[in-house]
Amino acid sequence: SRGAEHGKASKSDKSSSRSAKADKSQAASKNTHGKIASELKGLNAAHASINGLTNAAPNSMPGRLNAYREASLAATAAATATETAAIDLQEAQIAQAHAELGLVSAQTALNGALAAQTALASDATPAEIEEAAMAVKTAEERLEDAREDVTIAENEVTDAQIAAVNAVNEQQIAESTVETTFGALTGDTVLSQEATAELNGLLGLTVQDDAAIPEDTTTVTE
Repeated sequence: SRGAEHGKASKSDKSSSRSAKADKSQAASKNTHGKIASELKGLNAAHASINGLTNAAPNSMPGRLNAYREASLAATAAATATETAAIDLQEAQIAQAHAELGLVSAQTALNGALAAQTALASDATPAEIEEAAMAVKTAEERLEDAREDVTIAENEVTDAQIAAVNAVNEQQIAESTVETTFGALTGDTVLSQEATAELNGLLGLTVQDDAAIPEDTTTVTE
């Protein structure tokens, strides 16, 4: 029937349309990839294996690419170390706050024990006097322990602060190295973000690894 024939024609048209769109999409993808490859120029040496890059002469393009790759990985590790150091510092500060609260509590307990000892009646029994004295002694020991806890906590905070500062400094150095090694690949030709992403992908770098790359002027030497 005409209806059936029309239905078949409609399905055929839709199938042809989808096929045409797929062909256009594949063609556009190939064209884009071709443009990126052309833009990368000498940086296409990044297609080499990691072993090949590692063993390349330092001043060769593969060698410079490997220096950039290793610097990016080191910068990622440094950033992680900075985050860890910040967390450690925060935990040390919390521990110090708890230790200081413990010191206040211990001092309050000693004050109470001393007050109770002073308030003993003149006719207090030897047992009551001894009990009050023991309470004072126990409170004094607790106070001494609390003071030691605060000292330890303060030292740990100091150590954590130093570690945090060092981690930040090391991260800055690592990120500077990324910029330097990336700069060794640059020249007068601006490299697009797409080409930069392609380069990082070829080198096995994640978004986190290449986070330290300067975003303003990305260029490449032929």
